[in-house]
Amino acid sequence: MVALPAIGVGMLVAYLDWVLFPALAAFLALLGYGLYRMNYNGKAARNAGN
Repeated sequence: MVALPAIGVGMLVAYLDWVLFPALAAFLALLGYGLYRMNYNGKAARNAGN
């Protein structure tokens, strides 16, 4: 972080929230979808043997 002000891009750090929070939300949604699919597939596999 010391080099950012030296090269003049320190002002971009203030705008990281606009990128990182939506990225966090997208990855959490992807994680939730994956967990949902894993649970759904597990139920289907258990019921297939009946």
